[in-house]
Amino acid sequence: FRTVLIIWRRIKMGIFENGTVYEACAGVGMQMRGLDNAMKEIGLQPMTCVGISEVAPKAIIGYAVIHFGLTKEMAMDMTKDISAETMARELTDKGIGQFEGTPTHPKPVNWMKKLKGKGLEYLRLVYAADKICHNDGDMTKVKKLPEGLTVFFSSSPCQSVSVAGKNAGFVKDSGTRSAIAWDVPRLIKSTSNKPKVLIFENVKGMLSKGKVKGNGKNNFETFLEIVSEVEELGYNAYYKILNAKYCGVPQNREREYSSWLSVRMLIQRSLSFQNHLTVVLD
Repeated sequence: FRTVLIIWRRIKMGIFENGTVYEACAGVGMQMRGLDNAMKEIGLQPMTCVGISEVAPKAIIGYAVIHFGLTKEMAMDMTKDISAETMARELTDKGIGQFEGTPTHPKPVNWMKKLKGKGLEYLRLVYAADKICHNDGDMTKVKKLPEGLTVFFSSSPCQSVSVAGKNAGFVKDSGTRSAIAWDVPRLIKSTSNKPKVLIFENVKGMLSKGKVKGNGKNNFETFLEIVSEVEELGYNAYYKILNAKYCGVPQNREREYSSWLSVRMLIQRSLSFQNHLTVVLD
């Protein structure tokens, strides 16, 4: 982020000024935090998070604490006049907590059983976090992205493409957890003023050419289909496997990173990201 932002700042001030961000499959928002840190380091104002999509209750709480300063006291005050039944229904309708537990032992949260005692306290905390983050919940149920986003982050579930996962792949309409990646082009199509930049991150297995269970396509072939669909929407796509240990982080952690850049904002320059990812803007 830092290298790209420095060059863009020198070439074309204003691209990221007063920018807006939407983070899908957000977790606790580490991509947003990385962007915030990079912006501050080079003297630009942090962008504004206008929405997220996340279904894990504890991750939503974490996002609200890290990015919006939520406290338990704030949460209790925000929810003091809202009935427990209303909060439970809203969280259920958004799909919050539907994937708790493990794939082999799922334990989806039944919010209607958390209407009193410690359960109610947790319900109020999750509900307040959900609201303060502008969370849309289940990405597959999101109908439309905010218009004119500067950056659209997406890190779809990795279970179906990871080394430790089921190797089920993410073919379109396959119903696997990782097939949520196909909601990225769907959501871009939902806007008339499309995001300027899309950053897509996942495990390196998304680019694997190994055999996948249940279908004839490997993950790399499926990934290229998504790339093609996004490029048809007016973007130039670039992807690379990066290792965190070469980017100033004490972890041997390889991840696939894709940058999809709107053709409308591209300018003739070549950008180098940590000597690993070269982006040619043409």
